[in-house]
Amino acid sequence: MDRITRLVDAMESNHLQLHYQPIATVNCDDSGFRCEVLLRLVDPEHGVMLPSAFFLQPSSTT
Repeated sequence: MDRITRLVDAMESNHLQLHYQPIATVNCDDSGFRCEVLLRLVDPEHGVMLPSAFFLQPSSTT
C-alpha cells in the first residue's frame, strides 16, 4: 500500500491521533505555555507509526 492510500485510509478510519508534548524553557521569566503537536497513525496491523512512515518527505531542489 502506498503512503497516500495509507494516509487516506487512516483519515477515513479515524486512525490518526494528535498528541502534544510540552516544551520547557530554561528562561524562568517566560510564563507562557508552549507545546509541540505530534501526529501519529495507529495502524491495526503495525501499531503506532511515526510520520516518516506515512508522510512524503519534501524533495530538495538545491
